[in-house]
Amino acid sequence: MNWSLFFSAINSVGLLALAFIAYLHSRRVLRLQAIGQYIGYWRELDRLLLESPNANRALNQLLGREGSDSDSLRHLIFIYINQALVAHYATRFGDLPARERNDEYRAIWRILSHQKDLADKLVRSESFPQAFIDQFLAARPADSH
Repeated sequence: MNWSLFFSAINSVGLLALAFIAYLHSRRVLRLQAIGQYIGYWRELDRLLLESPNANRALNQLLGREGSDSDSLRHLIFIYINQALVAHYATRFGDLPARERNDEYRAIWRILSHQKDLADKLVRSESFPQAFIDQFLAARPADSH
């Protein structure tokens, strides 16, 4: 029996397995980088809109409405909603345990406690994934009245 052929075949299978694992890992890393960029762009846009009256006016013109004091509040709420969206995707791709994601959701709802109805409306009005909407709204605390 030719042992070199046998060991060569074993080596080839091992290399293919290693390449496959590296491929899966790189896909996961790229997904997480894309999520990081997505949330980074949202935060940058929100920062710009919160800090710049000109950008705020331009957004209101783009949306066809008059500017209001609540626009800055809406943008700030979107920052927190997008933070929750990152937690959703991090859990989906296996980098954050579901328990910690739910803790993050509850912490965000505590921050938004005085604006729960507006946050609820904004989450439902955007094109967020339905699974995220369901999970995030399920973490919303019950009204205390």
